[in-house]
Amino acid sequence: MNEFLSLPKNKVCNSEIEINKSRFLGFSKHVDDVDQAKQFVEDIKKQYKDAKHVVYAYIVDGIQKSTDDGEPSGTAGRPILEFLGHLGCNRISVVVVRYFGGIKLGTGGLLRAYVGSAKQTIENNLQKFKKAQLFEGELDYNEFESLKYEIKQSNARIISVDYGQKVKVKVVSFDQKLPKLSFIGEIFEAQGGEDANN
Repeated sequence: MNEFLSLPKNKVCNSEIEINKSRFLGFSKHVDDVDQAKQFVEDIKKQYKDAKHVVYAYIVDGIQKSTDDGEPSGTAGRPILEFLGHLGCNRISVVVVRYFGGIKLGTGGLLRAYVGSAKQTIENNLQKFKKAQLFEGELDYNEFESLKYEIKQSNARIISVDYGQKVKVKVVSFDQKLPKLSFIGEIFEAQGGEDANN
């Protein structure tokens, strides 16, 4: 998987909807591994321990998990998981907290409420993440100027610069080699900070 949708790193997105007196609080977050996904769920559970249901779904590099947390089977966590998969999401954890309002919604109503809450939580926040190459190197100042020009013309960006006798630089590149720099690894990064909804 070289490309997927997820949320901006280090940001918790949230939403709130009310349907027939039941409150649905949605929370979503970018996660780098399953442990982070589980921790996010646990944090929300602790914060809303008085809620009737805490439903969640996460997808992390092919590992998927969801729970209906006492709601009728297939009406909550699973539909959220399918919704995320349909969008092409990865490295994402979504939790929906329900405060029961005393009126039953039925299976169709529950499904719409949970998926609607998840959708509202992540919509307008999704970003395209792509496998990127990391490079670093030390350059003379004139070489650095030509590198900056090359980067402006390409799908790459400078992530750190340290000015000394020479210029120490780290660069993320999405689709090209940078011959003046040494390749140091691969990561998933938001491609140029683009919003996937644009």
